[in-house]
Amino acid sequence: MTDTPSLTVHLTLANLPNAGRISIAVKAEDTPAMFRDHAATATKIPLDKIRLIFRGRLVGNESDKKVIEDFKLEDGSVIHCMGKPEEPKKTSDSQ
Repeated sequence: MTDTPSLTVHLTLANLPNAGRISIAVKAEDTPAMFRDHAATATKIPLDKIRLIFRGRLVGNESDKKVIEDFKLEDGSVIHCMGKPEEPKKTSDSQ
């Protein structure tokens, strides 16, 4: 396996259109599961709730594509994220 450079992809949050884009770095040999994990962490959308769409196709674990490169992602690609970010947990101070 060769050491491939990272790609910077931009995530847009469908439920928060004014949130802007979130940039993350991925490698072409990352699996779709690894990519979804990076995206969930960056967007604060729970992994079981996040849906990533690129060129009209769902990027998911159940995909027949083995690595991100199979989705034809390029540096600067925009991925649409579906899902609601988790609310920050409120601490209950009774004082």
